[in-house]
Amino acid sequence: MTAVLRLGEQAADALRELNHHTRDSDAFEDPAELCCLLANLSSTAQRLPQLLAQLSRWLNHQHATFRADNSDHPGELIDAAAAALADAARHARHLAVDIDTAQQQAAHLATA
Repeated sequence: MTAVLRLGEQAADALRELNHHTRDSDAFEDPAELCCLLANLSSTAQRLPQLLAQLSRWLNHQHATFRADNSDHPGELIDAAAAALADAARHARHLAVDIDTAQQQAAHLATA
């Protein structure tokens, strides 16, 4: 397994673990902990657009060097994948803003 695949697996596992650990109402000792987690999640979402763009570039490079031609219409498949990745990047930017807004609002609870 390459380092890239291992890191992707670790990211997915980390989110799965967060889902398990935040199920119960006693997941946090105080609102400040929630704010810290929200800040980290916002940071994670902010980093996704760069990663997704790099994945799209990799696909385009593979196609340009004839390494991704396992289909009768590789260009169409790559264009569709690139468009989906661009949409995902746009959603990730919105996600980051929304999580940041939630964190800013929750911060008022942490200082109360």
